[in-house]
Amino acid sequence: MPGELSSTEHVLVDVGTGYYVEKSTTDAVKFYTAKVDVLAKSLAELEKVVAQKGQNVRVVEEVIRRRVLDGQQPQEAQDGKA
Repeated sequence: MPGELSSTEHVLVDVGTGYYVEKSTTDAVKFYTAKVDVLAKSLAELEKVVAQKGQNVRVVEEVIRRRVLDGQQPQEAQDGKA
């Protein structure tokens, strides 16, 4: 959407929860650059957590699979005796 700036030296910056602050364009760029950096770090941490949770799921699935197989073996042996 096209638009025009009434002032090229100051802009309104959304600082969250509906609050806006007037900043110089230089400060606004610094603010958003810092915000992007924080989000990138948070994303990297979340990716690590998700990867660890995925590994935990695989371990639990393997334990369940082994228990199911161990539970079936004695029953198969009993079925062969009968």
